[in-house]
Amino acid sequence: MVTVTRVETTNDLSFCKLYLSIFSSSQEDTDETLSGIKSSLSYIRKLLASRVNLRKTPSLSFVLDDSIEYGAKISKLLHESNNVENSIEEIE
Repeated sequence: MVTVTRVETTNDLSFCKLYLSIFSSSQEDTDETLSGIKSSLSYIRKLLASRVNLRKTPSLSFVLDDSIEYGAKISKLLHESNNVENSIEEIE
């Protein structure tokens, strides 16, 4: 699953940086997905040009954003910690 988490553009809209969150089971899958997206850059730019009425289509760059994955990991750790505390309370 791929999610665009943030987009930054220059003031003149000539450059656009897209931050992508890729949720996968392994780092190898993440790298392969990002590589595939980067290889389709010209196709994505062509689609953008056909749908957005600008004088010049922005140059695109993709950046991996792991904030969603990091948040899920923290949430899991907190949940596990809460379960341990509940187990300790039951024993006492």
